[in-house]
Amino acid sequence: MKSKFTFILLITVVITLFIYVFCAIFTPVGEYICNKREEVKYLREIKKNPNNIENYHKLTILYWKKNDYNNVLEWYKRQLSVDTTALAELHAQISNMFLIVGSDSLNKPSYRDSAFKYVRKAQMIGDEDPFVLSTIANLYKQLGEDSLALELYKEVLTQFHGDSLMLESKLFKQNLIESIANLEKNEKQNN
Repeated sequence: MKSKFTFILLITVVITLFIYVFCAIFTPVGEYICNKREEVKYLREIKKNPNNIENYHKLTILYWKKNDYNNVLEWYKRQLSVDTTALAELHAQISNMFLIVGSDSLNKPSYRDSAFKYVRKAQMIGDEDPFVLSTIANLYKQLGEDSLALELYKEVLTQFHGDSLMLESKLFKQNLIESIANLEKNEKQNN
């Protein structure tokens, strides 16, 4: 009886280990294959119907999830020529992408200059848009202008009414609150 129990326990352990190893090896491969299929699907859809903004959006989200920020940047730029309804937000997104891509680059000043170029365009189009203002605050923060960044983040938070798709996002509001808290904490430490 004891040997039967030991045998069953051993088989259970072996099967559990097998499943664990199988998942550890094949889950990343499966994710890669699924992402590649989605990417090809969206690229085909864009080729068939280049004016369908939704496919551009889905493709940039897919690249974002893969941390492929250069492609996110590229497809945001391509979307500018198609999507005339969200120009301010797209320019702000491109500005943010230049900040993200540039943060790992040796050529930071050129990325920062590009970020400023796009955020200025975004500001000219939608000067009171909360997303645009938060992008400007992100630029100030990266430049070390914490007091200006803090002021803008607070202004954006006071404008938060949930009247646009971006503002309905809890994540957007949460990021604003966290940015304000971090900057206020840094300010107190420096004083």
